[in-house]
Amino acid sequence: MKVVDILLSNDFAEYQKIILTHDRGFFQEFRRVIGSSSPDWAFYEIRDPSTIVTCKSELETAQDYLARGLISECGNQLRRHVEEILTSFLERAKLKKGLDGLVNREAFASLHTKLNEASSELCLDSYKEFADLLRNFHRRPEHVMVIEV
Repeated sequence: MKVVDILLSNDFAEYQKIILTHDRGFFQEFRRVIGSSSPDWAFYEIRDPSTIVTCKSELETAQDYLARGLISECGNQLRRHVEEILTSFLERAKLKKGLDGLVNREAFASLHTKLNEASSELCLDSYKEFADLLRNFHRRPEHVMVIEV
């Protein structure tokens, strides 16, 4: 993860980056951090010296599987896509709150755990919005004119 952070840091923002790796785990993690549908990056797989193919996102792969009637494979790709979105959402929420220390990209969390955490995060935000609405309601001007129709 240190390598990913360094390559994505502002120190290298003005450079074109071409990253070649044999490590599929590193490739997948790098792609997850960047976002598989990022317009600034292209992901390719070299299958043999003469075959280079574009790597599809989990969602694109799920669509392909669905079109071919491969429902189980489609579901697996959709689950992976949802996990990618949830992980990104939770990391951004923690960073926004200044909880950088709670972002642990190497720790495993089940889809169920991530869904519960995201649900709690969204509920807390909704409660805060509602509380702000109530506070602002009490700060209305003293003189209000209401017309009933």
